[in-house]
Amino acid sequence: MKTLAIFVISDRHMEYVFPLAQAAHREGVMVCVHLLGSGVHLVRQEAFERLAALARISICGESAEFFQVDRQLAKERQGKIVPAGEMARILRRCDRHLFI
Repeated sequence: MKTLAIFVISDRHMEYVFPLAQAAHREGVMVCVHLLGSGVHLVRQEAFERLAALARISICGESAEFFQVDRQLAKERQGKIVPAGEMARILRRCDRHLFI
């Protein structure tokens, strides 16, 4: 199965993340979304819940702590808080990578 990793490093571009994940999902591509840096703020947006239906979502624990993102909110919205090293595993595991 083809895989796509979308690394979201900014909280300004959710309007791009969802359509990309939706298009890849529609084509049968497994999607992994990893939030880091200010991108962790996206967990607070309502559209985030729709994204969880299309992709496996991980959230950098260090970034979540720095930007004070509530771990319980992330869990409720289907995001998994992971250590910073998870990014390297996602890079190895996925065929294609996008940084937004």
